[in-house]
Amino acid sequence: MRTLNDKFCIFCNKRKATTKDHIPPKCLFPKPRPSNLISVPSCEKCNNQYGKDDEYIRNILVMRKDIYDNKNAQQVFEKVVKSFQRDKSFALKKSILNTVKVSRSFNKSGLFLGYTPRYEVDNDRLRNFLVRIIVGLYYYQFERNYPHNHSDIKVFTIDDISNFDIKDQMDIIKNVIDPLRFSSMNSIGDGSVFSYKFQFSRNSNDYSV
Repeated sequence: MRTLNDKFCIFCNKRKATTKDHIPPKCLFPKPRPSNLISVPSCEKCNNQYGKDDEYIRNILVMRKDIYDNKNAQQVFEKVVKSFQRDKSFALKKSILNTVKVSRSFNKSGLFLGYTPRYEVDNDRLRNFLVRIIVGLYYYQFERNYPHNHSDIKVFTIDDISNFDIKDQMDIIKNVIDPLRFSSMNSIGDGSVFSYKFQFSRNSNDYSV
């Protein structure tokens, strides 16, 4: 049986793993946390450098208006408020509050609802966070480090797909979306905070979605 020190960090693939990192980060979950949190081998450098990104993603998620009534989000939001009160959180607060703008809000029928504060999300930071989650889940599911360059990982939303040309849309539906429909859902805890699906690509077993 391989010990932690026999493994390489799954994120950099260069340094020996000396600690474990949670995927997704445990700060997204209220206490008591689920018993099936996923942990993966990591080096100290990679583990430490992700802490601020974890806090940033947690904060922008629980500040979303559409999940404010979620009981898990409410519990985590209390932590966000406390973290904002710490002097050390100045840079983190600034990264969010400097992007806040007031804009007009409308319902689906176009009725004006008033003015609503909005914040902009750092998409580069969000992508790095999601790539880390993908790399971690790849290791967890297949028990090996992701074999390709992390820049090869594609992250896109449904809105992104709608902007592709028809041929690319059909390829994504055939090779990505359709296979996932028949995959089982994997949940951390009861799945109310985090759940995911995965599937090998039809084109190559070296790739997965």
